[in-house]
Amino acid sequence: MDVPLRVLYGYGFPPLFISWIMECVSITSFSVALNGSLHGLFPGKKGLRQRDPMLPALFFLCMEYFSRLIKRNTSISDFNFHPNCEKLKITHLLFADDLMLFHRGDLPSIHILIECHQEFRDVSGLAVNTTKSNIFTAGIQDDILDEVLAMTEFARGHMPVRAFLWNFKRAQVAWEEICHPKEEGDLGIQHIQSWNVALLARVLWSIHCKADTLWAKWVNEVYLRGASLWEWQPKKGDSPLLRRLAEIRDRIITDFGSTDAAIQHMAEWTDSKGLITSKAYEYFRPKLPRQPWKASIWKAFIPPKYSFIMWLGLWEMLATRDRLAFLHEDPSCSLCISSKESTKYLFFECPFSAYVWSHIRQWFGITRRMSTLLSAVKWLKKGKTGSSVHNKARHLALACTVYNLWRHRNKIIFEGKAPNPDGLVISIKITVYRLILTLFPHGF
Repeated sequence: MDVPLRVLYGYGFPPLFISWIMECVSITSFSVALNGSLHGLFPGKKGLRQRDPMLPALFFLCMEYFSRLIKRNTSISDFNFHPNCEKLKITHLLFADDLMLFHRGDLPSIHILIECHQEFRDVSGLAVNTTKSNIFTAGIQDDILDEVLAMTEFARGHMPVRAFLWNFKRAQVAWEEICHPKEEGDLGIQHIQSWNVALLARVLWSIHCKADTLWAKWVNEVYLRGASLWEWQPKKGDSPLLRRLAEIRDRIITDFGSTDAAIQHMAEWTDSKGLITSKAYEYFRPKLPRQPWKASIWKAFIPPKYSFIMWLGLWEMLATRDRLAFLHEDPSCSLCISSKESTKYLFFECPFSAYVWSHIRQWFGITRRMSTLLSAVKWLKKGKTGSSVHNKARHLALACTVYNLWRHRNKIIFEGKAPNPDGLVISIKITVYRLILTLFPHGF
């Protein structure tokens, strides 16, 4: 707790204010939330913790001290800036849990930065974790690099972006088919490539406006050098990011016909804080014809797991046996063992499913026979007769029946359960009643 105290005194905050802050930090206690109730009261013993309301401000002040320490030591010594950081005197960038230091790669500069770390450690007690730190280099001779690694005890880093997030597991639905809004029949997941383009368009606009940000200043100073962003052409050795920005710029100009038209349309995506990413994303994302009836399966009162199974069924992407033919499994329907299993057959043509549906339709007084999941969803979207409770109950009944038929089928396959249509009908009715009572606890 000494570090925040020293920093606050060092910045000249009034003693009374400092005492209030330290009181908030030093007498904290914690309770455990169990089943919606708080239990116990445990005094904090280890100072600040993540999610502590005071942590961001105090962390910022401590890192500001570290920033001033670096600025002082690099301005009065033989420190050599990174070639692309010298004009703006950029030595470091701080993020939530990360620190990036920039220099030319010579031994004197590294020695100065190490001294900064040591001084900050002596004052604050915060030390660099060498096992989690890396050095990224370019254009440094091997003998100098070996000395640098030995001096810092850091490992040489390699850009991890290529191996980030993705794996090669077989997907039920292709990414291109789920990254559309629910009104267009998909899950509403953002199309990551289009979102990336929208974010880069925001960066492009900040450079065009010469925004008061370090990034915009750096690009204008180091790369544009007074030239217009809309006429500037990247060189072969420029970074991939800048070349990508130029590609997006050219695409926008081509789409709108001229530079002036491009600037005018991009201005329509902005507010007082800059370009609105969501508006740019809406322009760049791939689009499908609107299918509002498909969005009806995602109503707030339908449990998400029911909606998801219905969505997979609409796309015919459930792992029915006709789609698993490459595994050379028995293609027969798991519920009736009398025909080849497919999405359409499993949910509507199978005698087992037909029996279940007949009881659910009779329960709601529905005379219409539905032959596919698509026709059932469309019919529910159009047929809005009756009370709000009745409409919600019909939506829930459809979703619950589809989900439980699929679940019953899986229990037969994987748990060896015997088919039980009457038990399934009762289970569906109980579930619908329970969900309706949750929606209307005071009666309907």
